[in-house]
Amino acid sequence: MNRKKVLVGFIIIFIAVVAVWPAIISTFVVKPKVEAKKKLYDTYGMELVVASKEGYFNSKSQFTLTVKDKEKFLTFLSKSIKVDKLILEDIFQTDQDIVGLQFGGDIGTKVWQPININVHMSTKNFPINQTKLLIYKEFVKTIGATFIFGLNDKLKEVVLDDINLKNNQLGLNLILSFVKPILKLDDTNQLSFEKYMITNKQFDKTIGLVSNNPEYNFQYKNDYNFKFTSKADDFLYYTNYGLKDAESYTIYLAQQINNDAKECENIRCIKEVADEILSEEQHIDRFEIFLDSRIVDGIKYNNPSGDLSEIRQKDESRNIEYRITFAKDKFVLPNSEIKAGKNSSNMEMISGKTALSLKTGTQINDLNIKRSDFSLSAKLARVEAQLNNVKLVPIKYLMSNADQLSSWEDEGYSPLIKHVIEVANFGGEMKYGMVFNDLQFSKLGFNVKDLKIDANFILEKNNYNILNTPDELLKYITVGINVKMDKESFEKYLKHSYNEYKNLEKVAKYDGDSVIVNFKFNLKDDTVLANGKKLIK
Repeated sequence: MNRKKVLVGFIIIFIAVVAVWPAIISTFVVKPKVEAKKKLYDTYGMELVVASKEGYFNSKSQFTLTVKDKEKFLTFLSKSIKVDKLILEDIFQTDQDIVGLQFGGDIGTKVWQPININVHMSTKNFPINQTKLLIYKEFVKTIGATFIFGLNDKLKEVVLDDINLKNNQLGLNLILSFVKPILKLDDTNQLSFEKYMITNKQFDKTIGLVSNNPEYNFQYKNDYNFKFTSKADDFLYYTNYGLKDAESYTIYLAQQINNDAKECENIRCIKEVADEILSEEQHIDRFEIFLDSRIVDGIKYNNPSGDLSEIRQKDESRNIEYRITFAKDKFVLPNSEIKAGKNSSNMEMISGKTALSLKTGTQINDLNIKRSDFSLSAKLARVEAQLNNVKLVPIKYLMSNADQLSSWEDEGYSPLIKHVIEVANFGGEMKYGMVFNDLQFSKLGFNVKDLKIDANFILEKNNYNILNTPDELLKYITVGINVKMDKESFEKYLKHSYNEYKNLEKVAKYDGDSVIVNFKFNLKDDTVLANGKKLIK
């Protein structure tokens, strides 16, 4: 009987606490915090107005937050987003440009979430005379988020409204969708979505990225000590050029180079821009720049021989001609698609007093890659990379002074080159590993059941200047690659045209159903050893 009385008493107390808890939170937590925020926002040049509470167990109070003082608000904004105040003042030159900007939403508490305070906020009104902000009005109005605070006023979680950016918003040919984005602010700072989809169309090129249930975790200590992990389901990446012939494709490339090089002030910069654009276009044979008074106007497409095609683009502002040449037999429109089931990746970067190490890894299930010139699939693909004991101080300097790479001295090289030399002299080690199960590569024409590749690149400490004696550095580099493959696949490879070594079968080591070949490359003498024996072509 006493136990029943105690139980009944406990239930009554529990019901009573639940019944009065919203009033306790409202009176002793929310109201004092709102009053404190009103005074705080006033110092920031903003006015906070909160309406009466509606509801009890699931209560909400509507609020507005309006910019009233340009000077105070820009000072606050500059500190918050780490942007020079002079830049903000150049954007918002008069009071009418920013005064009147209003945010709104509601402050809510739920009895079933007794230690959380939810604040939902979005943009409500724009300054009447503002022209710059009104350009982005339709996009900005679609953005909203719920900020979840604990009773100690610490931000715990940010739940964004679904984000849907359609074509022509912000003047971009872009489709972007994030479904249920949530940022959890704790030790791991996890960002997750139910789904995301990004599609970008530029000229005749379409790039798409889709994934279900992605998660991103980020642990940060400093700029050289952080950890990043991610995972996603049903990942899809694709590119597609809606270009039907070589002429339209090369004209597209020339336009890209010309547009991206508008800010360049020298030939070197233009060449770097072009090289970056063409880096993934494997069928491009040559890219050249000409300073010539005989440059033709506009875009000119030539077919100088039966084997080569050529595109020329004139930039009248610099009197420069770009020439791109490619072989017809190599020309392939670079359409590609990558699909994967569940996949995960991680990156860890750690530094000591003198050296830096970096470790990354990615595992993909049900991988499918399709291009117009080849296809690759695998039931499982795992890639790991590791960089060990690289000198830290020059890297810090390079990261902090990357903008100086474009400044050249009388000696003819960038002042930062000496730091690159310092890194090369210190040496280091890079490891790279790949594992594939049920690998199917179209150019092989047969299935590889199991394939494991471990590569190791070591640069020993040295005192050579890589600019003056680059060949001397080769004797300090050791390259080793260990390949393990199932026996059946190895025997098929021996008969394939990709195998260019006559004695590969004789030097291979057999371990049950697996074959092991340990390669060592001598870069100085351009020789290859397999399991300690010289390979013969």
